[in-house]
Amino acid sequence: MHVHDDRRPAVELHRGAPARWAPIATGAAMAAGAAVVFLRDPSQPGHYPTCPLKALTGLDCTGCGSLRGTHALLHGDLFGAVGHNALLVPGAVLVLWLWAAWMSSTFGRGRVPTLRPTPLVAGSLIAIAVGFAVVRNLPGFEALRS
Repeated sequence: MHVHDDRRPAVELHRGAPARWAPIATGAAMAAGAAVVFLRDPSQPGHYPTCPLKALTGLDCTGCGSLRGTHALLHGDLFGAVGHNALLVPGAVLVLWLWAAWMSSTFGRGRVPTLRPTPLVAGSLIAIAVGFAVVRNLPGFEALRS
């Protein structure tokens, strides 16, 4: 009969293996999500849930229009993507850059510069996102609405 020692893990992985899989799994999840949005048009009713803020208040949040914009972008329509959500394209570029830097640093290549935002830059990005949500709901800025 074998007694399990609680101080030792039941399964031992190679040191660093879970950390090495994290950016790969994240990339696979992003690719799967992109494939779903590519194949299922968010403009068609019933495919995706409605934004809770929009459903409750009628206001657009910072992310409203992002699914339709992503669908447009994945189909090569840059202007359509920007028309659905003006922050989508720069946000997508930032997310892909961060993911590429993560992959590069994880696998030792180090060819993608790592972004290390200062508190001022991080605060500015948050202020831009909040400001965008406010401005797109003001009269006269209907073009920014999804």
